[in-house]
Amino acid sequence: MDLIYPLQNAYRHSVSLDGAWHFKFDQDGASWEKSVPKGMQVIVPSNVHDNFIDLHDRNYTGTMWFERHVYIQKEWLGELVYLHFENIGRRAVVYVNGTEVGRHEGAFVPASFEVTRHLHYGEDNTVIVKVNNDIAPYDMLGGTLVEGVDGQKQRVSAVPYRVPSGLCGTVHMTTAPQNRLLDVNFHIEELCADKAVISYVASIKGNCLVTTILRDRDGRVLATGVGGNGQLVLENPHLWSIGDGYMYRVDFDVSRLGKQHDTYSIPIGIRQVGLQDGVWNLNGKSIRLQGVKLDIENIPGILSNAVVARRELQRVLSLGGNCIYTGGYVLPELLLTMADEMGLLVLDELPAAGLGVTSIGELTNHISFYSRGDIRGRILPQHITMIRTLMQAHKNHPSIIGWSLIHEPGFVMQEDAPYFNEIVTIAGQLDPEHRPLMMTVRQSVHDMSIDVIKLFDVIIVSALSYDRDVHGVTNAYVGETRMGSIEPVRQWQAAHPSLSIMARISGDMPNAKASRGCQNYLDIDNMGDAEYYTMEQLTQLKTIAAVCGEGLDSVSNLHPSVLKQHWSK
Repeated sequence: MDLIYPLQNAYRHSVSLDGAWHFKFDQDGASWEKSVPKGMQVIVPSNVHDNFIDLHDRNYTGTMWFERHVYIQKEWLGELVYLHFENIGRRAVVYVNGTEVGRHEGAFVPASFEVTRHLHYGEDNTVIVKVNNDIAPYDMLGGTLVEGVDGQKQRVSAVPYRVPSGLCGTVHMTTAPQNRLLDVNFHIEELCADKAVISYVASIKGNCLVTTILRDRDGRVLATGVGGNGQLVLENPHLWSIGDGYMYRVDFDVSRLGKQHDTYSIPIGIRQVGLQDGVWNLNGKSIRLQGVKLDIENIPGILSNAVVARRELQRVLSLGGNCIYTGGYVLPELLLTMADEMGLLVLDELPAAGLGVTSIGELTNHISFYSRGDIRGRILPQHITMIRTLMQAHKNHPSIIGWSLIHEPGFVMQEDAPYFNEIVTIAGQLDPEHRPLMMTVRQSVHDMSIDVIKLFDVIIVSALSYDRDVHGVTNAYVGETRMGSIEPVRQWQAAHPSLSIMARISGDMPNAKASRGCQNYLDIDNMGDAEYYTMEQLTQLKTIAAVCGEGLDSVSNLHPSVLKQHWSK
């Protein structure tokens, strides 16, 4: 399966299928592989539920059909043609001109199907996608189905966010030549102020010669190489850094017997990133992560609307932030490319959420969850496939500084260690840069096996929030409450002194006194409850040596100047 991102140039063609698609809900098991009944349209990409007003439609669970027509030029004859989907929620069967061309399972995971022999060249072609968004306990983003009061199916998700349904990502019909570039791995071998050495390994289809050209932002040639495995030496590099996402371009020309067959251009940022003595390091300088969560629930259109996406990333930089994360779902190519270009760091969270149990009492006969035969046989293969696919797709983004392999896994026992060891081992082999591997947890440190914890470079302690009940009283100014909210982080440090911790704060507080109004909006010293409490949490976190970064799940209750003042210290 070719998952190299679609590109338009002299040797490759790409047609976007984004826009209006014919659409129909299907509660009766219809067979619409050749034609979907007309009369309703939805916009792709989108969470299909967001296209409707009716409550039943907005919560529909079951099968749905999408149809789109695309004209295929005769010039495409002789080339390989693929249908590329960035995100389908959750499972799909894809048809071209009435013939099944492939199946897919897994929300947030890209899919590509070769459709060359199923097309009518010089004519309109019909693309139909049958999507089902049912949920099951053995899904990667699992849950159960129940019957609602109206007799309709309803999803009860174990995931801490709404998993989108339908064609949720961009769709392209794209071509590639027979002799072509398949994949590229980059690694910054050496980096200093006056020189960068970039190692690359290019995978090629066909017995061909590869010529590599490094260009600056204006297209000037800076270095060249020959062969699929080599190095590019760049003098006086412009380093990719926070707020300065300078991107070079590497062109790979594929030729045979003097004839060029393919060219593919990949943006590249020159930087080195990693952990050194438990502290994040970018280009030889220590940094503290100051992150903001991109919330798909409260920022409509952020996954598919370029204007909304750019605005939200600019907002993070304007607050003094340097990092974004999602709380367990995958960022689309649109947002990752913007983060590259704007100089924003990304914690790439892979969508392995809703697994495990939350307490010992939920364990069956005290048997650990991840060591169970059914979990290793049905969940682990999905987990591994998802890691391979997404790391393959995202690995060359300079904005990505680490991979979170599982989100809030619940209670983890010593017997679970082999499951986690497998996913960590595979992820470590896939990334040529060996970026830090992370796990996001909500459980106490006492509910996590030491053998599992030590597999990861960073633990993200999830959503520290306001303590709603201290001696039966909800009060923002009770000292025990303010200090108690970061106590889990102190416990993690005490149990694992050498562990690096990223601490997430909810940034919200129930029954909080309003922070701002017309009269005091500019008075940043007169903080409301939520601002005062959040600033105190952030201040306390800086006193904990193991904390290498902090993230705010919400900034809606904070005056921008209050947060910027804190983060600029």
